[in-house]
Formats: sequence, C-alpha cells, structure tokens
Amino acid sequence: PGGRYKAINKHKVRIKGSPDKSTDTITTLNGTNIKPLTFDGLYVEGSGRAAWATGNKPEEGPFYVNWVGCHIDGLFNHAANEGLDSKWGFITHRWAGGVFDTLIENIHDEHGIYSHTPMSNIYVRDSHIRRCGRTAIQNVGRIDEGGHSPYTISIVNTLVEDCGLKDGGGHLTLGGIDAVILNRVTQRIGFDLEFFKAYMASHPGVDIFGRGCIVNWSDSQRNMPTKLFDMHDCDFRASPACGQSPLVDINNSELIRLSGKLILGTG
Repeated sequence: PGGRYKAINKHKVRIKGSPDKSTDTITTLNGTNIKPLTFDGLYVEGSGRAAWATGNKPEEGPFYVNWVGCHIDGLFNHAANEGLDSKWGFITHRWAGGVFDTLIENIHDEHGIYSHTPMSNIYVRDSHIRRCGRTAIQNVGRIDEGGHSPYTISIVNTLVEDCGLKDGGGHLTLGGIDAVILNRVTQRIGFDLEFFKAYMASHPGVDIFGRGCIVNWSDSQRNMPTKLFDMHDCDFRASPACGQSPLVDINNSELIRLSGKLILGTG
C-alpha cells in the first residue's frame, strides 16, 4: 500500500536464473504443505522458462504464495529485438495468493503472469508489468488443467505498459474465473516514444505496435461464463498507430459493472 512499485531498487536478494528453457528459477511443490509462503524483496533476472512456477499435478495445491516488493526481469530487449529467450515471469496452477508492489518486465515469449485455475481469490496490487511478448496477466480455466475457478482475480492500482509485442489478445486476458475486478488500473500502449521508435525500427514489416488492453473471453477451453466483470476508475490509452485490438473486449460475462472515472483513448 502507498503507491505503485515503491520497493524497486531496494531488493534484499538477487537471484540469477538459469537461461535454460526447461528450467524454472524457483519452483513451489506440494502446495498443501505450504501455508503461507512470501517472497519479499527478490530481484530475479534471466530465467529461461519462469522466475517462479508451481507444481502442476492435480493432487498439488493450493499454493499459498505471495510476492512482495520484487523485481522480475526476463532480460529481453524488445526495442533492439535481442536478449534472453525468456518465456514467462510466473506460471502458476492452483495458486492462492498475490503479487504486491512488484515490477515484472522484459519477457520475450509470453506472459508476465500466467495463472491456471486459482484455488482462492488472487490479487495483483500496486505493481507494474511491461514489455512482455504476450499478455501482462493471463488467467485460464482449461478443462484439462483444473477447470473453471469459483474465485475472483483483483487487479488494483497497477500499471501495465506495452505488452503483446509478439502476439496475444490484450494486456490482460482473463477468463475461466467467477469474477474479474479492475480497480484503478492504468494501461498504456506506445506512450514511451523512445521505446516505440526503437521497436518499430528493429521489427521491419510490423505496421501496428501492441495489442489491446483487456479481453474477457470464452472458447472451447473456457466453458463457463464470468459471473461479474467489474471496472472502476480505469484509464486505458493507446497512442496513434498503436493497438491491433479493441481497448476493451468483454465477452461471456453475466454481469458487467462500470463505475467511477473510466477513460478509453484510442489515439
């Protein structure tokens, strides 16, 4: 509490990850025996697969894990189109926890946070996620990986910038869960002009920079609707020539609630 990512550059432990795509830097197993576990003040850089992963066996979980005041750096420079071929920041199955006051950035392949079937309400608060190959946060409830989650994902007072740099539906791609709460979420596409110009120069043939801001969807793998999709005091903007998808794309929701000050700017 008290502002976004205030703990950056105040880390207590620095961990150099393995660049091997088959290896996670930190893995949490046998989640029923861990209640709770908090990683506080870690700087994790250069993880080939993920900085943190949970076990994914059906008998494992829930994983009561929180990240507080951390910095996750995938070490890929999207502007220069070079660096480590990092895959995810976090990948979780049956997670029960949150990410607070944390920066996740420079992920080459996919998502900053990739969550499968949470087993409790999960939170991303006072954080900053930027420059990911696909989404900043994706939550899914795939039938073959745990199914729909009867809980809530809450994203609060968080800044998301310039994700979807390879592909993906939006900065936030959220489905497979009962409720999605966005409160004081700020998203920007293409407002860092130095980064934008360098990225376009190093990616010949790319005409439009970035994707959209939020997608809530259903397909054959996400078979149950979201009961509540709630946006309050959100500010989503794309610069000119940026954003290949709608800023907000809401599907498969029983109740949509929009409140407070909402700004949607398409450039």
